[in-house]
Amino acid sequence: MKIIELIPKKGIEHIHFGMSREKVRYVMMDKYKAGAPTKPNEETDCYFENSLQFSFESDNTLSFIEISSFPPIGVRILGVNAWEVDGKELLNILNGIDNINEKISEGGSNPIFQENIISLYELDKQYDVVGEFKGEKWGAIGIGDLRYYNSICEIYE
Repeated sequence: MKIIELIPKKGIEHIHFGMSREKVRYVMMDKYKAGAPTKPNEETDCYFENSLQFSFESDNTLSFIEISSFPPIGVRILGVNAWEVDGKELLNILNGIDNINEKISEGGSNPIFQENIISLYELDKQYDVVGEFKGEKWGAIGIGDLRYYNSICEIYE
């Protein structure tokens, strides 16, 4: 199983925010051995059974990365294997280093952290594949750059 390390404010290993779509595709094939992406829409490329999503701005540069719940890939963020810890524990870890923007976090059900631009989506037992659906896990974890964050803020203003 592939483990992808999300690096807030930066991206993932070999792929950084602001990188062109063409370069991201090249790196995904060269470094991650991924095939051609699926494209659910013009702004997004998906890999590994749509578990890894890259979103691009109108100038075709990367602004957001999201990994949906395990499998076929795992996710590590700030040294924590996100699919192996309770979702509330992960939320507490993130709350210890950053503040949630309550205005854009849908009452806390989809928290987005202000400084590190980390987003969590839908806490539920259905995503606990590792623990046999007994604990709550986040359905997806994402990181973005300032362009992504500002566009989300605009939606909620």
